[in-house]
Amino acid sequence: MIRLLSGCAILVSASALAAQNLPAGYDSEVRTLPDGVQAVCEVIGLGAVYYDAGDVVLDDGASTTVLYSVPGAPAFASFCVLVDDAIVFGESSVGNLYRIPLLGGPPGTIANLPFNYDAAVFGDLLLVSAKTNIASGDNDIVAVDPVSGATTPIALLPGFSGPLTVDEQGDLHYAIPRAASADILTFSASQIDAVLAGGPVLTEAEATISATGLPSAVSIAVDHDGDLFVSDYTVPAIFEVSRDPSGDATFELVSYSFTTPQPGALVYRGLLKNGMQFEPFQPSIGLGKSLSIVEASFGSTTLIRTLTPARARLAPSVADPVPVGPFSIDVAGLAPNATAALLLALHSASNPPITRPLFEQALFFGVDLGVVILSVGTPIDANGDGSVPFGNPGFGRSFSFQALFLDNSGPLPVVGTTNERTVVFQ
Repeated sequence: MIRLLSGCAILVSASALAAQNLPAGYDSEVRTLPDGVQAVCEVIGLGAVYYDAGDVVLDDGASTTVLYSVPGAPAFASFCVLVDDAIVFGESSVGNLYRIPLLGGPPGTIANLPFNYDAAVFGDLLLVSAKTNIASGDNDIVAVDPVSGATTPIALLPGFSGPLTVDEQGDLHYAIPRAASADILTFSASQIDAVLAGGPVLTEAEATISATGLPSAVSIAVDHDGDLFVSDYTVPAIFEVSRDPSGDATFELVSYSFTTPQPGALVYRGLLKNGMQFEPFQPSIGLGKSLSIVEASFGSTTLIRTLTPARARLAPSVADPVPVGPFSIDVAGLAPNATAALLLALHSASNPPITRPLFEQALFFGVDLGVVILSVGTPIDANGDGSVPFGNPGFGRSFSFQALFLDNSGPLPVVGTTNERTVVFQ
């Protein structure tokens, strides 16, 4: 089975990185795609798949392969979704959904849903948002078997077509457009299962409202602990609806200007489930949590931006073994103007890591916090950098350093740590 993950080659563009107001505590990598491509998705180990106004193409960063020539092209592309070992491509010019196998087998049309807009995987099925009756004031959510093409109406919701996503519990989140805003409706997996078993089609009355008052919604994604991410081209911005223990908050995660490529499709990815957090300064090495953002200017630049939590950094100003004399411990990549403390401890490789709530990283790897002998305030500037001067009188042994920081300036408290660094002194 092929897994949909942010595993294709990434090209970093300095100009693209500077085009947006990116949040502190995240790394941003950008891959540039050919101008004007639509309906972008990524496949680990293979590359990016997109529609180029004639063909569905696989682009591995070095070469391109035509996977399928869409009949009647050019078509207006709606979505590209990986389901098991095949791409399902939807277009709204005619309303066809095409299944395009990646491991062999003939591609072809599996269903027709007029004015289809977005899709998400629900178990073995695909949930598709489509305004199948243009004369109606409602939008449909339809379950589609990605092999046979069999369809089952799931929900009938007022307004134009909206984006949708399915979280790890199987709950469906749908952005319903209002007159001047958008709300996020949530239907549980059990509600959808009941419809698939023959129950009545769901309506707005059966939904839980998960967020209200968003300016608009182009695409939505949800991480493992329930935070919602919404792309909006009218502000433009990526909004986060955070389910924080201290209370929900909605804020701009990434800000854009109208002169840069605008945010579009969102995909959240993470290998570890069950509560893993996608939070600033909280990386989990090797676990792959990321938010993928397709950014585009109509008919021109198309980018895939990947946000991953970044670890703040700590290092001595001179290479160790640190000679006798002055030196400093320098930190970088913290929250701007954060409150920080630099901790110093005798090194003890035999002690296990000490973990603390709110941190995915251990606090002082391999160090017994009972032997901390110094904690000093560390001034952090507007760039998230700081430095604490020290002097080495000739310690002749190793110490471990780590910085802990807190930022209360945003909508939610940000807590983080730097890497732990063992320094050898002459």
